[in-house]
Amino acid sequence: MLFEFTYFFNYVLIVIYIIFSLMISFILVLLSVFFRYLSLNRPDIELASAYECGFLPFDKARLKFDVKFFMVGILFVLFDLEVVFILPWSMYLSYFNLYQFFLMFIFLLFLVISFIYGNMARSFEFLKKNGQIQI
Repeated sequence: MLFEFTYFFNYVLIVIYIIFSLMISFILVLLSVFFRYLSLNRPDIELASAYECGFLPFDKARLKFDVKFFMVGILFVLFDLEVVFILPWSMYLSYFNLYQFFLMFIFLLFLVISFIYGNMARSFEFLKKNGQIQI
């Protein structure tokens, strides 16, 4: 009897959490809609203008964006995920068998190959100016 009650009680807590989060989401959506209609009655030119760190806008806000910045983001995500997988793996390395060790070795091999390919494709060249890395 006690086991069934605690088992049921765990699901009740999950249902309460879901209901509470849906209520908060619904309230936030209603508030955003309310304030949007409230602000449409009083338009402000300063709020609608482009903001560039307190300066007047230099040019149009809709300019072409260089692809190199997206490349930095993709490379960061790729090599950041490496740390997410390697850290827990290294903590429990003594509990793994040989198969799991070689799976991570293959993963690291793919990352090294992708880094070498990125270097050969000169994906990191935009970071350099006059042979030195500019940060």
